[in-house]
Amino acid sequence: EEKETQNEEEKPADLHLDEVVPRLVASYKLNIVQKELKDIIELMKRSEVKEDKERSHQLLEDYKNKSLLAKELAKECGARVVLK
Repeated sequence: EEKETQNEEEKPADLHLDEVVPRLVASYKLNIVQKELKDIIELMKRSEVKEDKERSHQLLEDYKNKSLLAKELAKECGARVVLK
């Protein structure tokens, strides 16, 4: 009977970790993607990038893809994430 009590105590902790760890990983990934989005914006402000239409188009495409990824990661993190 002691084993049953011990197993019952471990289950809530395991369930808690199953929820927390994926959310933390998604949050970490979201922070990385948001930094990359800021970097893309800074690159697009440069005059040499503005003049190079091919590079500018590629940056816009990257920004669009990373924005979609950020939205998906935000959903994984939960409703409390505010997207900028």
